[in-house]
Amino acid sequence: MHAAKNDTDALSEVARLGDEELIETLRHLLSKERELSARLLVHLAEVDARGLYRQHAYSSMFDYCVQALHLSEAEAYLRIRAARLSRQFPRVLLMMASGELHLSAVKLLAPVLTEANCELLLQQARHKSKREIELLLAQRFEKPDVPSLIRKLPQNSLVPERAATPVQPALSLNAEVTQRSDTSCALPDAVQPSPPLRLQLEACARPEQRPLGPSRYKLQLTASQQLHDKLRQAQDLMRHEVPDGDLGHIVERALDLLIADRMKRRFGKSSKPRTERPQPVPKPGSRYIPHGVRREALARDGARCSYVSEDGKRCEQSGWLQLHHEQPFGRGGPATAANIRILCKAHNQLLAERDYGRAFMQHRIQRARTERGEQQLVLGPARPSS
Repeated sequence: MHAAKNDTDALSEVARLGDEELIETLRHLLSKERELSARLLVHLAEVDARGLYRQHAYSSMFDYCVQALHLSEAEAYLRIRAARLSRQFPRVLLMMASGELHLSAVKLLAPVLTEANCELLLQQARHKSKREIELLLAQRFEKPDVPSLIRKLPQNSLVPERAATPVQPALSLNAEVTQRSDTSCALPDAVQPSPPLRLQLEACARPEQRPLGPSRYKLQLTASQQLHDKLRQAQDLMRHEVPDGDLGHIVERALDLLIADRMKRRFGKSSKPRTERPQPVPKPGSRYIPHGVRREALARDGARCSYVSEDGKRCEQSGWLQLHHEQPFGRGGPATAANIRILCKAHNQLLAERDYGRAFMQHRIQRARTERGEQQLVLGPARPSS
């Protein structure tokens, strides 16, 4: 109630301002906001550089901004991008504080700014709108013409003479996945016309997964010819179990197998684990961790990072998981369940920095990146791992 009264008083106070005074006050507040935004970017950049978000149980600066600072995803992305760019090019920060650059301009300039062109580009982008900067960059960094393309268009089912002609149905993965699938997302056996072009263009959007209701989600992606053929084959092979060829059911079964395979490879998890044999003395420098130890760590920590901040918050990251030695491996830490825990990549690195020092770990990471780069130059691009 008190806050609402203050808001009402502020509105009344503004309403009493004269025209000139109102404009002057607006300019003053905008200037202060720009200065404050620039200071905010300085602090964001420093938190990012120190990796302090990890100590609060977040695995990335983006997660920290969205979940702890309650910025929107778009705000977090733009501000982190601007903060990192201003750390590399301090003039960006000064121009944002003075109102010469806005966040959208920074987003557009970030991919092309270099030490060689930053002075010229920043000067040319000064006080320009987003559209003007897009035009400026298109003129300076001209892109090649799009290739000539001849593509077969789908037949329009709304045209009677075409709709009467049977054609092969297009694959659609706009599946509504439910815990108990009462509706079919299958490709019908009966031949039907292709969907209109508008629907096919909508299906070519970026992959998305949106809730449609309790325990129901819309899953949409663009399928390659190979994926199309594999889904077709899976439908045919499972007709005895899934007569209607429900894609939701088939994809769920396939993911069960994929997840089980990855859990077995990464953490030794199996429905029928073999009895662990006595482990031989590991070779010097070996980082091998027995599958029994991996299974015990997984059962204890779950398939999620086990890092907990000082205020009791546990990291929610379930991707990029790694096995961490509490007593460092480099200092003789054993591969036992008591010494192994599951951490995400960010918190594994944080604890390594505590054990060995931040400068040492950054040097090791940079050296590893350099060695990988040199190896790729010799061997060519690495093939994607299966």
